Amino acid sequence: MFEVEVKARIGEETRRLVRARCRFLREERHVDIYFDAPHRRLADSGEVLRLRQIDGRAVLTYKKKRVNADVRVREEIEVHVGNGDATAEILKRLGFRVLAEIRKRREIFELGDCQISLDDVEGLGEFLEVELKSENVSDAKSRILALLRELGISDDAVEKRPYIQLYLEKFPNADRS
Repeated sequence: MFEVEVKARIGEETRRLVRARCRFLREERHVDIYFDAPHRRLADSGEVLRLRQIDGRAVLTYKKKRVNADVRVREEIEVHVGNGDATAEILKRLGFRVLAEIRKRREIFELGDCQISLDDVEGLGEFLEVELKSENVSDAKSRILALLRELGISDDAVEKRPYIQLYLEKFPNADRS
């Protein structure tokens, strides 16, 4: 199963349109801690190791290298962990280095089988993410891009870089302790 995802920078008009057209599911507060491996740079191979803490829950996620340049397509492995702080400490003691800690407020909606997130990312701005899990990447990509057009989102607004890359580009000297 692949996660096919497109992210775009948005303004208030797109937020209003999503809220009007899509079914609201929930609001979450995320703290995402991104790690690098002690034996190699994960970014060099396009991999991601992230510990996400969501309102008291924690999920450790490994994302394999992208397989499509137009949209983000990654194989993903997730495990729910009982204690996010303890998991972060274990990773640090094993030599994993914190690359960034990114905080965001996320409103989650659905339209058909697409999940739509409105993200307010601390220090980076407001984004919309459309995600579809599918074995058929081409079909999922077409459906997501059609939905973006329906929401009035131009190709210029599409952001191909993941939040971790945007963060590291904007804050290259941030404390990574």
